Amino acid sequence: MLNKTVSDLKKHLKRRIVHLTLEERKEGVIDKTLASFQGWVSKKRAIGAEKKDASVEARKLLRKAEVYAGRKEYAQAEKYLIEALSLDEHNKEINKKLALIYLKQQKYPKAELVYLRLIEHGSRDSTVYSNLGLVLYHENRLDMAIKAYLKAIEIDPKRAARYANVGQIYYELQDINNAIAYFEQAFKWDNKNIDYMFILAKLYEEKNVKEKAKFFYHKILDIEPYNEEAKEGIRNLL
Repeated sequence: MLNKTVSDLKKHLKRRIVHLTLEERKEGVIDKTLASFQGWVSKKRAIGAEKKDASVEARKLLRKAEVYAGRKEYAQAEKYLIEALSLDEHNKEINKKLALIYLKQQKYPKAELVYLRLIEHGSRDSTVYSNLGLVLYHENRLDMAIKAYLKAIEIDPKRAARYANVGQIYYELQDINNAIAYFEQAFKWDNKNIDYMFILAKLYEEKNVKEKAKFFYHKILDIEPYNEEAKEGIRNLL
């Protein structure tokens, strides 16, 4: 971008110099104009180098934060990430890491603000929406949590856990039909997950749909033939 601007200015200067009067040339206008231009270029290059240095330093701070986060020393990780953002405030990677650190520390309002800022700046990262859904769930804003999870699913529809999370919220809202629908989707993407099978069996029991409940208990026994809870579930349906 700087090179293009410099090129445009050179063309402008060339036109300006061609139209200078003889008197102006004698007074050194050309030299003054060129000197001014060269000063502007030097200043722009210095600013560019400054920004580059800040970005490099921000990445170093991010790496330090990741080390502390790996040790579960979240307060120290948070400190380095905030410092990194003071140097490169729109860095998506740093913002996502900070939001996650807030989430792990159960600082839900702070995590929400960072995730919303990422979304406002055009993030299409499904984990941003999914984690925002989790934050909103912990804040007991269940309808908004569902919307966030559904946006994550729209972006990346193959994550079983996100369907299960939506199903769980619908269950808490006492909407059994939607709870079943989303746990069925979770099972579709992860059909070896015994937890989903148990939940679906229990949900169908609540609906008194015995054959579907039996189906999922038998699916469990296909994977774990000695699962006593599944056997008990079938006996109770006889």
